[in-house]
Amino acid sequence: MPDSFIPRELQLPSLWLTDPAQGSTALFYLLLADLFALLLIGGLIAYALAPRLMKRHRIRIRLFRQLMGWLAAIGALGAFWTLARMLGAPLFARPLWLYVTFIALLVVLGYHAYYWRRRYPAEISAYEEQVRRRRWMPTPRKRAAARRR
Repeated sequence: MPDSFIPRELQLPSLWLTDPAQGSTALFYLLLADLFALLLIGGLIAYALAPRLMKRHRIRIRLFRQLMGWLAAIGALGAFWTLARMLGAPLFARPLWLYVTFIALLVVLGYHAYYWRRRYPAEISAYEEQVRRRRWMPTPRKRAAARRR
């Protein structure tokens, strides 16, 4: 098992709470750090570009920004844990933290899938009804002084 791609300390539950004797630069941790860094950077960029990506739709922007914020936070946390693992920092380099981060990632993705399937249709129909009603509401006329400006 020493040539295994997944390190030994992640496979044995007895080692999940132990601190490493030294840092680990196994290929698995390098790829994991890259994954979390991409999640962090991609989440921040998508958060900033949400109005453009969602075509200025208020409800979609809110849902998308919420998801991207959570993904960026999980990416930052995972990048921290893998960096601590590579450095061999005591307490922060335990494999249990990576498992907790993966579980948090799955919970966030599961919640947003649930929200998208169950609650989003009701919110979007209410929003579109509000926009439709507002479209036909009379708007106040501008005064002549305001038109000249």
